[in-house]
Amino acid sequence: GLLLTRCQMVNASTPAQVLQAYLKASTTAAGDKLGGSVAISGDIAVVGMAHENGGEGAVYVFVRSSATWMQQAYLKASNPEAGDFFGSAVGISGDTVVVGAVGEASAGADQVNNDAIGAGAAYVFVRSATASGTVWTQQAYLKAGFAEFGDSFGASVAIDTDTLVVGAPGESSNGVDESNNDAIGAGAAYVFVRAASGTVWTQQGYLKASNPGGEVLDFGVDPPLIIYGNAFGYFIYGDGFGSAVAISGDTVVIGSAGESSGDGDPEDNSADSAGAAYVFTRTNTDWAQQAYLKASNIDANDFFGFAVAISGETVVVGASRESSIATTVGGNQADNTAIAAGAAYVFIWTGTAWAQEAYLKADNTGEFDYFGYVVAVSGDIVVVGALNEDSSTTGVNSASDESALNAGAAYVFVRSATASGTEWTQQSFLKAGNTGAGDLFGAVVAVSGDTVIVGALNEDSSTTGVNNASDEGAADSGAAYVYTGFGPVQANGEPTDIALSASTVEENAVENATIGTLTATDPDADATHTFDFAVGDGDDDNGAFNISGNTLRLTSNANYATQNSYAIRLEVMDNGGLTFEKAFTVTVVAPVGPTISTVVGPPAGTYGGGESVLFAFLFDTA
Repeated sequence: GLLLTRCQMVNASTPAQVLQAYLKASTTAAGDKLGGSVAISGDIAVVGMAHENGGEGAVYVFVRSSATWMQQAYLKASNPEAGDFFGSAVGISGDTVVVGAVGEASAGADQVNNDAIGAGAAYVFVRSATASGTVWTQQAYLKAGFAEFGDSFGASVAIDTDTLVVGAPGESSNGVDESNNDAIGAGAAYVFVRAASGTVWTQQGYLKASNPGGEVLDFGVDPPLIIYGNAFGYFIYGDGFGSAVAISGDTVVIGSAGESSGDGDPEDNSADSAGAAYVFTRTNTDWAQQAYLKASNIDANDFFGFAVAISGETVVVGASRESSIATTVGGNQADNTAIAAGAAYVFIWTGTAWAQEAYLKADNTGEFDYFGYVVAVSGDIVVVGALNEDSSTTGVNSASDESALNAGAAYVFVRSATASGTEWTQQSFLKAGNTGAGDLFGAVVAVSGDTVIVGALNEDSSTTGVNNASDEGAADSGAAYVYTGFGPVQANGEPTDIALSASTVEENAVENATIGTLTATDPDADATHTFDFAVGDGDDDNGAFNISGNTLRLTSNANYATQNSYAIRLEVMDNGGLTFEKAFTVTVVAPVGPTISTVVGPPAGTYGGGESVLFAFLFDTA
């Protein structure tokens, strides 16, 4: 990849980004692939391990207290079987987790039969408090209305409060009749809602593209379109609508990486697997397609829609095989000399339509990095995974190289307000704490608030638990990594005032006598300040004083008889380099003599001339 220098914004407040946790399974085994799916909500992280026990699969729940993570639960399907790949997709909202099992084989509500290999299923788990502690229990077992061989229901899942969506990219109806198979692999998505009782889930929506396509396409194994696969191996049949899903409130976004329109016309199929994304919205209980999204630089085999994410009125779409050589934000989209480097696209709701706001690329774009393989968004933070990035470096914002093939990376972008509107910038380049070739770090990502979690399903350590030292003792056992401190770079506000705690000095005060303490008023709560003397109006006597830290001091003795006040001008500078100046007057206080408190004289009477009279005076010197 092309190495560029990363820059810090001047006059801005940037939080520190750090690796907070290294998560491993409580029982680690080679080939389990922990970190093949991740999700996060607040202080709860969910990590899938779909290949555990021959593809039976499992899911781990980790929770954070302050900055410490610990395992809280180990989840299994109610009908575990090898090849179900339980954990192939995960989602979380509050105390509810949804888990996809893309290979599950029952033909309907009966969990025992295996009449529809690869039909897929989804499972809902909820957390509750009991007398003995916190427990997670399975609340629902979800299937498509017409569960059939190879539908891959559960290949993608997402949840927001009491609504969840499940993708089935292998579903084959033509959109007119759910039960037909006239468009092989066109794909579908299913919306389920939880009843007011809080325990029963029912299907509310069956979503199809406005232009379902069912031609068979073979994309090979580099990379697989569906990591966990099913009976179809590494094929995606047709448009693959539902291979990625996301939800925020009443809006669902669905990716269709195999969609083939070449000019934005949904009925044009001139660009095989250019890809598309579809936005659906709910009115009352009805779902309808609101938008059909395409890349600004449509090309065959870009796989736009391979990943999707949504937060409020912001949608992000990944195109894992987009091939421009551009870097960072808004580069040249037309130069396709970096095959399968990948890209991500940000769309915003304008109030009447969805419009592309940004075109995101890695700052070290490289061929076959697959930047955009996964995307995640939370407010003004976007995370993009590039599972085949080749740098051997570790941690946050290290300088990349090309010495660890397919180690993988993740990139964090933030949106900030500017005078002319909004601006996207790359904030962080994330690597594992124990980077290894082939780990596929960045194959999955998720973000909640200022916290990012990244999966590395081929990480090789045999260690268990949280934040333990890694080794290379269990090939492809997998891991997940938690990072914190992300967020929009806040424009730095300049200091607005200087205060001096005292502005007088006693005559004949000792050398370097303290006048008072200096403090600054600043709109940035975390700003730090330095104080100095300034040149300008009111600086006549700056030379008579010095500053130590935030303390103003008189350099030499003051003499009220020769000068009873001083004029000084001070400056405060914040850690972003912005300043404020203010003039002060320091007054010299003259010594005050003692006062007579009591007079004692001779007895009353008449005294003759020349006669001495004695008086006693008592002085109060307090």
